[in-house]
Amino acid sequence: HLCQLLVKVGSAVLRETFEQINPPEDLRKHLKKCRVHNKLKSLQKQEILTSKQWGQLYPNPASKDFDSTLLMVLLRKSIACELTPPTAGWDTAPLPADTNREADIARVRCFMNTVIGHAEQACVSDAEYIRYWGNIRDVLTRLGGADYGDVIDKIKNEKTDPDTEKHYKVLFKQWKENEDRIIYKMNELDISLESSGDEDKF
Repeated sequence: HLCQLLVKVGSAVLRETFEQINPPEDLRKHLKKCRVHNKLKSLQKQEILTSKQWGQLYPNPASKDFDSTLLMVLLRKSIACELTPPTAGWDTAPLPADTNREADIARVRCFMNTVIGHAEQACVSDAEYIRYWGNIRDVLTRLGGADYGDVIDKIKNEKTDPDTEKHYKVLFKQWKENEDRIIYKMNELDISLESSGDEDKF
């Protein structure tokens, strides 16, 4: 259920968050701006963006088709969104009192790290499950709006068959692996830019 919640609702909320900043009708024009295009092209050359993701961006972008990893890159790198990184950074759990949009985006990745361990063990205690579910629900409804509460509650109360469980666990694991690969490459790039004195380029 936790994997399904993050894959199904988490992805939708990230997409909606991106579209609030970059409305679909204006996205093509925005991505064609020289500054934005050059930054994305650099990420493609660094193999942070895959050829498939590049094809989702150009020549005819449609945010409804963006995969979750691409959305996280665009939000995290503030390329097309111009977000300010959380006080604790994108890779550290924000302080409880920090409930702004950027902090909640960072929390989605923190939840991924927490849930993946339980998914691999295929178990979580009732108390942990209730706590994780409540925390994730709070974040997703803050980001996406109260209407997501009903969707989340429906998932919680649904009975899932083994095939469905396996399906969402596989999707979640793939998302996490892609996230880890890209975050590693982005951190390498940040270190390289800092050492060369070109950090302002990103």
